[in-house]
Amino acid sequence: MNNSAIKFLSVEIRNFRGVPKVLKIPLDARLTIIHAANGTGKSTICYALEWLLTNKVNDLPTTTDFSCEWGSGDTAVHVECEINGVRYELERIKGKAWIKAASDKKMKQIKDPDLLGMLTPTSVSGSTAQATSKARRDWLRNSRWLYANSLALLVDNSESGTRQQIFADILGLGHLASTLSNLKEYRNELPKTQGLETKLKGLLAKIKILEARLTQGQQGRDQAIPKLNAVLSGFPDSQLSGSLLDDFKNAQLKVARLLQSTRQQKGILDLLLEGWAGYESSMQQLVTSRKQLKETTDTSETLTKEHRHLSGQIAEVDISIGQAKLGVGWAQSQTALLDQWDKVAKSEIIARRNHDTVNFFKAVEDEFVEYNWDDNRQQEWLSALEYLIHNKDTLLGLLQQRSDLLRSPVPPPANFIQISKSANDASREREKAQAEFDALSNVVDRLRALGHEAAENSITGHCPLCSHDWGDAEALRQHLTYAAITPEIQVAKTKLQTAQKTEKLWSDSLQAARSQQKSAENYTALLESVRDSLKAFESKTGYLAIMGKDEFLESDIIHFEGLRARLIVVIGTKKVARSLLEVEDFFKSPSSPNAITRVLEARQRLAQYSEHYQRQLEATTLERTNIARSVDEKLRAIQAKAQESNQLNASIAAISQVVNRFQNQWNQVNDGHPISKELHAATQTRVEAELIRAEGYESEIAECQVLLSVEDDSGKLIELQKEKSAVSKKLQTGQNHILTADEAINRYGDHVRDVTVSSLSPLLSPATELFSRMHANEVYHKLSVSGDDLNWMVLAEGNDTPLAAQEKLSQGQRQDLALSLYLARAKSTGGSFLLDEPIAHLDDLNRVAMLDIFRLVATSMDHMNLILTTASDTLARHLAQKFSSLPDEYLLNTIHLEGNPRTGVKATVTRNTSTAAE
Repeated sequence: MNNSAIKFLSVEIRNFRGVPKVLKIPLDARLTIIHAANGTGKSTICYALEWLLTNKVNDLPTTTDFSCEWGSGDTAVHVECEINGVRYELERIKGKAWIKAASDKKMKQIKDPDLLGMLTPTSVSGSTAQATSKARRDWLRNSRWLYANSLALLVDNSESGTRQQIFADILGLGHLASTLSNLKEYRNELPKTQGLETKLKGLLAKIKILEARLTQGQQGRDQAIPKLNAVLSGFPDSQLSGSLLDDFKNAQLKVARLLQSTRQQKGILDLLLEGWAGYESSMQQLVTSRKQLKETTDTSETLTKEHRHLSGQIAEVDISIGQAKLGVGWAQSQTALLDQWDKVAKSEIIARRNHDTVNFFKAVEDEFVEYNWDDNRQQEWLSALEYLIHNKDTLLGLLQQRSDLLRSPVPPPANFIQISKSANDASREREKAQAEFDALSNVVDRLRALGHEAAENSITGHCPLCSHDWGDAEALRQHLTYAAITPEIQVAKTKLQTAQKTEKLWSDSLQAARSQQKSAENYTALLESVRDSLKAFESKTGYLAIMGKDEFLESDIIHFEGLRARLIVVIGTKKVARSLLEVEDFFKSPSSPNAITRVLEARQRLAQYSEHYQRQLEATTLERTNIARSVDEKLRAIQAKAQESNQLNASIAAISQVVNRFQNQWNQVNDGHPISKELHAATQTRVEAELIRAEGYESEIAECQVLLSVEDDSGKLIELQKEKSAVSKKLQTGQNHILTADEAINRYGDHVRDVTVSSLSPLLSPATELFSRMHANEVYHKLSVSGDDLNWMVLAEGNDTPLAAQEKLSQGQRQDLALSLYLARAKSTGGSFLLDEPIAHLDDLNRVAMLDIFRLVATSMDHMNLILTTASDTLARHLAQKFSSLPDEYLLNTIHLEGNPRTGVKATVTRNTSTAAE
């Protein structure tokens, strides 16, 4: 076997399944235990390595996104490894593989088929490139990974076929067993031939029956030919074709048509005889109904003309009513305008004037400027005055507030910029003095200076340094002295104190200036707000523009009521004057010089005019009511006649259907001839004679039926013989396919057995040794395999007959058997091997034995590494104890995983020695 060993030295996983960030663990120890709680990421490490090498994880769907749900960045797996003893780096990012040898400077991409070819024997192949990749991928996975689910199937008695496949995978023969299984499935899916055999037997039986029937039917055929010729001679348009079957079918068709025609005519004649009385009665009703319909139509036309004439009269009356309503409405509207004179004449403005003046209204117009404004402008001015009156308190308050503000102005500070500049300069001088003082004094001096400064500012006798009470501030300052102070420091201190006082003076001045600046800004804003409010009154009313003023004054408010009263009088006077002109012009009457008399005369003429049209309106309304009553009566009469016409039309339509149906039936037997009982009787006699002749032909044709039977059987025989030939050919083809498949299965089965035997030869001895050590019950001491179907056998102590492992071994022993074969093959192959939960079904005693096996592998097989995953705290602890006695040799890595996919997974590595390279 060509071994392509790969040994993992370390792995780094990024954003893969249960690892959201980065997880790097060493794999260079001969035995690596990955210990973690379920769901922490043990299987993720196995899956990551499988995905790196094969670009697939068999236990997961092909559509799975391998990235972690809470991860970020690209999904990637990177390993440092040895392939056949040569150092490499392998990496897979987002499905693409990269490789770098130790001598290379950078990674280069490698295709999956090339990578699989590096890691698998050349003997593992397929018929196509895709099949080869699948076979190599399966071989690599089944020879390097042993998952917990595979071990679980080994303990299920109902999964013998699957268990045999797993044993084959452990031996590296999984691709061969899979191919053999596919061949058997192909053989089972081949179409069965039993149905074809049954069908062929049925066809042979039918052919035999038809051949016998044709022999008997030949005699009747000779007797039927004269009768057939006699029938055809009864149809002058028939000619013999030379084919008995065609002549028979022609005669059969003609006889059928003759029978159908004569029977149909006889049925129609019977229907005509039954419906004769109804037909004659319907014809009489049809004449009567049509006469009534004509009379009704004529009456309806007369009523329609009368209705149209009355409708025209209503239209004329409606015109008169409309004119009368217009006259009454106009007179009432003008009267309403003139009625305003009573209120206008009583106003002080109009009452004091001389109403006898010829041009009274002209004088009013000339006196009041508002008189010549258009109506819209007058209404806008009136609305503005009413708005001002309604809001006069608000307006008065704004005027008072403006007056108060103007009496007490708040000016801004005159030298604000200079004060601000001086304050900044004083601050910089203080900072400069502080820096000079700090440069000359040490920490103690500065503390003393600060204390002295505090004492200078203090108003009590409490010392800021020792809290002693000296009685008053002056006594405190007298007792506060400097020790060993230099003249330079004293000068710097004095300069600093002067600068601090100057800075405080200017700071206080700047704060006062800012306060005054703020007050000035608030004063300006308030004054502008009041002025804006007053401008809003002007914008809404236009009062100042109309009155020719620059601003509102308190004196304006007392004139609002008078202006409104004046405008109301002007508007009323204008409406009265306008109405008088319209009325006097309409009646062509001279105007009186006295305004009161003029209004009175106009009212009287309007009253007479309204009374005239009111009488006209009442008379025409009564007339319209009478005409409308007549129109309604005519309309009801028209509707009644229309309903009567509809009933007559419906009756005529129903009678016409009876008559038309009878006439159609008559035309079917006597087309073009008038309806008469004599012609009906003659036609019936002719049809009955024709029917007797057709029934005689039908009897003779029935006796010739044997011709059709013979010809039909001959056709069926030919078709059955063709079908028999096709079925025989299909049966032969199917049997050949089955024989070929059976032969292929036998040959490939022999090949699998031969390869199995050759593969097991070097493995049985070490596997037997490992198996005997793994379990405490040492009854079975030797392993073998039956060559037919890969059934594992065991040999008991003192017994020369092998026993079936499936029947005799317990669950734990069968798992020991799988692990023994796997480890034996791993020993012969070399490299890294991954076991996921390998001791899940073992009892405590066998687990202890298994620990010894793992120690034996780690201490004696330096060319292979085992990577185990487990959730058992006890197993991890016992393994650490097993290797604690070997502190000088790097054999064991215990990797403890903590965390979860949301927060991240961290690895803690514990080695059995402290001398291992980091």
